[in-house]
Amino acid sequence: MTVAKASGRPWAVVAGSFFCLWVVAGASYSYAAFAGAMAASYGTGRMELGLAFGLCGSLTFLAAPAGGLLADRFGPGRTCAAGIACIAAGLWGTSLAPTVEIACASYGLGVGLGSALAMTPAIACVPAWFTHGRGTASAIASSGVAVGTLAIPPLVAGAVHMFGWQDAVSGLALVALVFGLPASGLLSRASLPAEPAVATSGLRQALWRADFWWLYGALLLVGPALIIPFGHLALAAHDLGEGPGRAVSLVSMAGASGLAGRLLFGKLADWTGCTEALALSLACTGAAYLLWWSAWAYGGLAAFAILFGMAYGGVVALLPAVCADRFGGASAASVLGALYTAAAPGYLLGPVLAGHAHDAGDGYGRVAGACLALGLTASLTMLLAGNAGSRQISRLTDTIRGFAQIGWSFINPSFVCPQFAAGIKRRSQLQRLRRKFWSKK
Repeated sequence: MTVAKASGRPWAVVAGSFFCLWVVAGASYSYAAFAGAMAASYGTGRMELGLAFGLCGSLTFLAAPAGGLLADRFGPGRTCAAGIACIAAGLWGTSLAPTVEIACASYGLGVGLGSALAMTPAIACVPAWFTHGRGTASAIASSGVAVGTLAIPPLVAGAVHMFGWQDAVSGLALVALVFGLPASGLLSRASLPAEPAVATSGLRQALWRADFWWLYGALLLVGPALIIPFGHLALAAHDLGEGPGRAVSLVSMAGASGLAGRLLFGKLADWTGCTEALALSLACTGAAYLLWWSAWAYGGLAAFAILFGMAYGGVVALLPAVCADRFGGASAASVLGALYTAAAPGYLLGPVLAGHAHDAGDGYGRVAGACLALGLTASLTMLLAGNAGSRQISRLTDTIRGFAQIGWSFINPSFVCPQFAAGIKRRSQLQRLRRKFWSKK
């Protein structure tokens, strides 16, 4: 692997990103470890539990653009530190909440907003430090999510058993501060010249590109399939008669296999290209739900957790690398944050609808079938985003975009889209058209 500088600074950034993501994953995915005890103490059902987890997940991605813009303006280190502080405050407020409504709001808003501010800068600042092997570098950094998912939920479950869920959650808040704040100090923006092919692809320019919206559509489709297992897989094991320890261990299995999946898909991306490897990981995400749909014992759920974790790890690891390859590293945090908003609807509605389907007596069969279809459709959409041979679709998208640019240029005379203006040999032609149009008003 070739790094951008010969010094060890790029790897220090990777280490900081690893531990920041470790904290984010631990705070987010430990919810399954104390959700049951919290529900028992408040006397609530699974739909309410799904709402709290869905609010956290959707806000994480809905507020991701804010995290990206703040990171581009103030630096990834400061932005990530603010996110870690929000996570700790949300966990601490959840542990002290007197009602389930306050607990859901504290967890959903605090952990969700904090994850948005911490996750986007931590992930986006890594690829710009590497000129080659971005897939592998992003995989190593994002493996913090896998390690956090693997290690922290069992510890929280043990703490819940020994001390109660309130003390366990407040202890998790302290762990977030102790590990997250020093790690955020290692993050920094790469002071390197951008690659010529993508040097001008900032957020505003990316929004006019067809491949941005194909990527956005793929994430919009796969969103529910990526979040439902973290909120309902342990509950599905409980329905089969498993105890809390074995049920929560399924989340840890997904985290452990996610670590292997990040490294596997990261290396595959260095060989085949990041877009193709990401499309394959999306297809594997959908295919994994065949195992959940057919599972009638704990072993089937464990097999699903392993395959799903590997595919999920590939998605998390490769999306920043795809973003850097296509849109450059100068505004990678802003573009990546904008892409993350696509997952917000699925992260909000997915756990809630899955809980509603279960409470209605349908179980998780229809949920698994829907996630299978969403994953495969998202994989096809991702291939369309990176397939240069799909000229008809690209031309149609470019034509629609061109007409929109022309119409907007007449409505707003002060606006000239760079892509449209560059295609005109003489810019004065556009100016003359505008003067003729407005002289008739």
